[in-house]
Amino acid sequence: MRLAELFDLKHFAYSAVFDGAEWPWEALKVLESWLEENITPRIPPDLPEGVHLFGEKIHIAPGCILEPPLTIISPALIGPGVELRMGAYLRGAVLVGEETIIGHDTEVKNSILMNKVEVPHFNYIGDSILGNHSHTGAGVILSNFKISPGKAVRVKLDDEVINTGLEKLGAILGDGAQIGCNSVTNPGTIIGKNSIIYALCNISGYIPPNTVVKNKPTYHQTILHKE
Repeated sequence: MRLAELFDLKHFAYSAVFDGAEWPWEALKVLESWLEENITPRIPPDLPEGVHLFGEKIHIAPGCILEPPLTIISPALIGPGVELRMGAYLRGAVLVGEETIIGHDTEVKNSILMNKVEVPHFNYIGDSILGNHSHTGAGVILSNFKISPGKAVRVKLDDEVINTGLEKLGAILGDGAQIGCNSVTNPGTIIGKNSIIYALCNISGYIPPNTVVKNKPTYHQTILHKE
């Protein structure tokens, strides 16, 4: 799954983080060092009380909305027009494109969120890459660590299994991908462009572009009283 099959990088101002990458997850291997080298610190002069910043390599671009309390730990690059809602927690190398929403009680760690991404409610985004206009519903977890520690995450693409060399790797969402409420992706999940994952799904492996994944349980209806 090459970069062009997942993302349109033409309007992502920080696309250089992918330079030299054969596979998209390779950008996560260099993300922290890339941020350290490329961030020019900028803190808004009217920073609201209750916005907690730790470390020197933090850049918050103009036009951002910051709703305290929230926490940002260096290195972090926050693009123009980003909305960080109450309880947002950004730590361990975070790169955020323009007009993205990181919402209430959402944690983002060592991840790249491109333009107009929405992770608005109670989400965990760990060691992941989210393409332009992608969206996670309330309670979505992008799990990044295998139950068996000490083993690198492997990515399954059709009949090929690729060793990423990463002990932690969450999900990679192509442009326009959407995940419904309370779904969980297992480590190394890749979701193609414009695919839709319904609520309450447990996802792993590779989901091709323009695919709909549904979890439709069987309901049992009992009439308690007859009139």
